[in-house]
Amino acid sequence: MQSCVLTCYAPSRKSHDQKSGTVTKLIKANILSLVQGKIYSRRQALQLFLSLFGMCRTPLQYLAATDLDTTPSSILMSVTYLPGGGLCNQLITIINTFAVAYATQASVQLQPSGYRDSFNTPFFDINWTSIDVSSLLNVEHLRQYWAAVGVEIHDYVIRTEAEDAEPFASKQVEMRMHEQPSRSLLSVANRVYATALTCLADEMDIQPSDRDLSRVVINLGWPSEKIKISSHPNIFSQVLDSVVFAPALEYIAEAILLKLHQLAPHFNGVHLRIENDYVHHPHLDHQGTCDNSLHCLDAQFVPAMQQANFSQELPLFIASAFFTAQPQHQSSVLQKLSPFGSRILHKEALADKGQLEPLNPEQLAVIDFMLMRRTATFVGVIDSTFSKLVARFRVHDGCDIGSNFFARDFDRARVDLS
Repeated sequence: MQSCVLTCYAPSRKSHDQKSGTVTKLIKANILSLVQGKIYSRRQALQLFLSLFGMCRTPLQYLAATDLDTTPSSILMSVTYLPGGGLCNQLITIINTFAVAYATQASVQLQPSGYRDSFNTPFFDINWTSIDVSSLLNVEHLRQYWAAVGVEIHDYVIRTEAEDAEPFASKQVEMRMHEQPSRSLLSVANRVYATALTCLADEMDIQPSDRDLSRVVINLGWPSEKIKISSHPNIFSQVLDSVVFAPALEYIAEAILLKLHQLAPHFNGVHLRIENDYVHHPHLDHQGTCDNSLHCLDAQFVPAMQQANFSQELPLFIASAFFTAQPQHQSSVLQKLSPFGSRILHKEALADKGQLEPLNPEQLAVIDFMLMRRTATFVGVIDSTFSKLVARFRVHDGCDIGSNFFARDFDRARVDLS
């Protein structure tokens, strides 16, 4: 493959101002066309950007392309992310990454997952262990789903020390987006293309003429909740549809759901986030409502369940790691919850013996997550990504947004699920 020859120049201030406005308008117009489905090929899009005009790299530098007939018919763009946090921090990051990939028609490079040692461990003392992402998600389903719309999935490739020392030798250019992404998907897509072209320019500046670039990998970092779902609901709806959990976890959750439905056709749910890592989290201001787990239950969750009109008409399913992290308090918790359900149930009481023992804490959280999506009414906690993502999936599944309630919502403002 013959490399595209790229040169840089510093225009005058006047030409900088003029070109800056033109570049911005053209980028926005073409990214908009891409998001609206008018451009289908990432190769076509990169060709378009590289052949139309230069891209601003610094305030006084632009990228200019020559030998345009050799521009990147074989250069591909991938997006990836930094895995981090518990189950739902990881899920939000993956969801955002697939939304960006779909909007830009880039491929996705999956990263390993991770799990904590315990929810009973203080936040800054938690030990994390890396594990394959297939321990949480049905990766084969993801591949097939996204292949149907032209988004390819790559497995994570562990780099050698030599490749880290000389990153361009791996035929990949990785660049984290250090700036926090805008909450608009369109703006993030814009920035991804700008970053990709900057990487191409930097690569062409320093690489020997006999070394070719095959892929630009844009690391989105840890987007978490930075992209607003309502900024492009159709794309995010498709992404949420694609999320299917590991078959072994789906099997356990469906077995528990069957037992729940044998008791009653409907049940309520509460995400009882009263484990030690939450109660003593250094960055959370509980406003005097969470000195210990039982106090947290009384001061935060009981009022929320009262607001949600939980009663003994329906069973109440509890999503929590509390019963495995602090089993000595199980009877006290169940007694406090007894006015809010005809039966007080949790996965540890309903799963077949031995099914849960081999699972790590994030896999156990997956089972709770799947069951919370099936509740008639859901109570979560306002500072939990688990609670907010459950609420978002419930709305996606067709539940009324008003069937989600949140503890610690002190001013009773509706939690932003957009």
